Amino acid sequence: MRVARTQNNIAGIYLNQAKYFKALEYYQQALQTFQELKNIQGEAATINNIGLIYQELGQYEQSL
Repeated sequence: MRVARTQNNIAGIYLNQAKYFKALEYYQQALQTFQELKNIQGEAATINNIGLIYQELGQYEQSL
């Protein structure tokens, strides 16, 4: 679980730097890791974060 949290944290750093595509890359990795671990809370939080990035990019359909 530490790997997934670390991936999520790295994504958050990129998000704060407005490096959205790099953040998406790490959020996707975290999502996959959370899914493998069957960690529903981590998966939900990561999906939410991915949606926020798409919202920032103005891709509202994708953010849903």
